[in-house]
Amino acid sequence: MQKCDSKEYHYGSKNNGELFGKLEQLACKGEKYVYFASMQDLRGSEQVGGKFDKNNELFKANWDFVIVDEAHEGTKTELGQNVLKELVKPTTKVLQLSGTPFNLFDDYSEDEIFTWDYVMEQKAKQAWAVDNPYEPNPYASLPAINIYTYDLGNLMSEYIEDEKAFNFREFFRTKDDGSWCKGCKGVKC
Repeated sequence: MQKCDSKEYHYGSKNNGELFGKLEQLACKGEKYVYFASMQDLRGSEQVGGKFDKNNELFKANWDFVIVDEAHEGTKTELGQNVLKELVKPTTKVLQLSGTPFNLFDDYSEDEIFTWDYVMEQKAKQAWAVDNPYEPNPYASLPAINIYTYDLGNLMSEYIEDEKAFNFREFFRTKDDGSWCKGCKGVKC
C-alpha cells in the first residue's frame, strides 16, 4: 500500500490548499494530488442540471479515485447521479461511504458491500490479544459504548396513535407562542 503523506501528495479544495488548476499542472509533471469537493457544490453545476456555471474543470478531469462520503445523502437524487456520471470515467474507481446505507443496498451485490459496525469493532478489540499476542492492539484506544434502548410506547402511552405507533410530532408539539403543550410532563408547561 502506498503511503500518503504531505510530501507525496498535494491537496486542494475551493477554500483551502492549492487551486484545482495548479494541482492539474502539478499532475502533468508527475505529481499526485487529492482534491476535496462537496456533493452539494457539484450538484449546483449547470453541467449536471444545476443552476450555476461552475466546477466544469472538475468534471473534465480524469479521476483515478472518487470517494463519496455520506453517499446515502447526495447520490440518490437525479443531480447526484448526474454528478457521478460526469466525474466517473471508465477507469475511475469509486468508493461510497455511509453510516446509514439502507437506501443504497439495492445498488450493490453482497460481495461489493463491506460492513464494519460497533459490535464487530468490539469483538476485534477483544480477540486481538488472543489472535495477535505479540502485536499492539490497534483497537485498544476505542471506547466502550453502552447502548440503551427504550420502549417509548410503554413509557409514553398517551402519545400512541391508533396504529400503535409513537407519534413524535405529537410529543414535540408546541403552542403558537412556542411553549410546550399541556401533557409534556412538566417541561416548559
